[in-house]
Amino acid sequence: MLVYRGWFHRLRRFPGPVLARFSKLYAVAVSARRVQWHRELEGMHKVYGDVVRTGPRELSVAHAEAVAPLAACRKSTLYALSDWNDDRLGLIETRSLADHRQRRKPWETALSTKALAQYDPDMQSTIGIFLDAIARAGEGGAKAVNVTDWIAYLAYDLMGVVGFGRDFGQLRGGGVEHWAVRALRAQQLFIGVLKPIPWALNALSKIPGADGPVRPFVRYCAGLVAEKRKALAASNPAAASQPPTDICTHLLRAYEARSPHAPRTQAALDEDGRTIVVAGSDTTSNTLINALYYLSRHPHHQRALQASLAALFPAGPASFTYARLAAGLAAGAVPLLDAIINETMRLKPATPGGNPRVTPPEGLRIVLDDDEPLVGGGGREANVLVIPGNTDVYIAPYVLQRSPRYFARPNDFVPERWIDDGQGGQPELVRDGKKIRADGASLRAFFPFQVGMYACAGKALAMWEMRSVLARVALRFDVGWEDGGEGDEEGRAFDEGMRDTFTMTLGPMWLRFKERGRWWGAEEGESMG
Repeated sequence: MLVYRGWFHRLRRFPGPVLARFSKLYAVAVSARRVQWHRELEGMHKVYGDVVRTGPRELSVAHAEAVAPLAACRKSTLYALSDWNDDRLGLIETRSLADHRQRRKPWETALSTKALAQYDPDMQSTIGIFLDAIARAGEGGAKAVNVTDWIAYLAYDLMGVVGFGRDFGQLRGGGVEHWAVRALRAQQLFIGVLKPIPWALNALSKIPGADGPVRPFVRYCAGLVAEKRKALAASNPAAASQPPTDICTHLLRAYEARSPHAPRTQAALDEDGRTIVVAGSDTTSNTLINALYYLSRHPHHQRALQASLAALFPAGPASFTYARLAAGLAAGAVPLLDAIINETMRLKPATPGGNPRVTPPEGLRIVLDDDEPLVGGGGREANVLVIPGNTDVYIAPYVLQRSPRYFARPNDFVPERWIDDGQGGQPELVRDGKKIRADGASLRAFFPFQVGMYACAGKALAMWEMRSVLARVALRFDVGWEDGGEGDEEGRAFDEGMRDTFTMTLGPMWLRFKERGRWWGAEEGESMG
């Protein structure tokens, strides 16, 4: 077997580390050193080129033309962590294209603009509680607070409100971490290290005590679904005719009605509950934390954002509404807000190492542009990348979105690259060679919410939350480092400590949130909301 993998395998012509040819345990060993597989991949691509063999039948590709074709391929076995049977899997986990297409429909309804408007009052109330909580914890800017923890509290409480119609009480409790959140964090590290060998994750999940924090967290998420189901059953019959006020209610109504778009089994419904918890909080919180990191490292961008928001909300933070913010964004009044979010997601993607797809049995032929030839060796026919069938293929967003081929100054935080020329932007810093919109939606090398049929159904919710939080923080606070500087040493430690644990795991970051109340003319001690 080792001789076959090393010298006769269908991927033998693709370059990569020698040991990677023989076993995925090589990837486990390399990843376990720092739990930074995304950086390891970046280093490999610099050495071996655009296509790297990272396992016996696995490739990593760093070419934008491969994004769309691979997005149309099936998910790999990595997604079947809890079960191999699609009938027992959640929407994100199912590998059946037909099942995924059917199951998306109630999610799309639950995450539509109309539904988000229903959730908005509770979302804004929760964000207001967060702002007051960090103001108290930081004594108005007199001392620093751990932003990583506080944003996590906010994200999980928001997820609870939007996902299940209840929060975890972390903000109301003054910043006390819920045990399930601790379990989720530990679970992510557990998954991150063993991600290269999903069969081990599946096997361990079946052995009591061997799966660490995973089993208690899975049970808790199933309990949230059961609790919501019980509450709906006990509610007034007239309530059934009212629009759902959370995502889980949408899914439960489809399930109870035996809709063809609903989860087929209780196990699949419970897994969808876990999807709400993880996808609805973990990725958004990481982007918010990193956005505050960049705004603290680049105070001139923070001041520019505050100035544009002040013009949109002249009465101060208490006058904030998402409807007004959305109107301002549509009118081009606050282009820097989305630009900051986009640039943060480019530099710090929520899933830095990417998630694999499996090429069809007949293989995949990807035609390349004449002006973007493939760098390095591998399966080439003129300007065509040929990937053999039944191959697991990764595209790491962290690698592609920092490629100098597609972005000038690729490792620098330059949100102006997402703003049009007429608004003081620098769109020339995007080298994609394709026509783009300000939100980057048509870019091939920028895909924070994925593309194709597996594109994130929660994109609108994530943007709603991130815009609201960043805008309201900027309106109310000046955010800076504990020492009053630009955080060179602290920022470097935070940046280098980022770990690739399926999604991203971040270390502590201590920032001061100085009230801007007097600038707004508010009385001292008055809540600014």
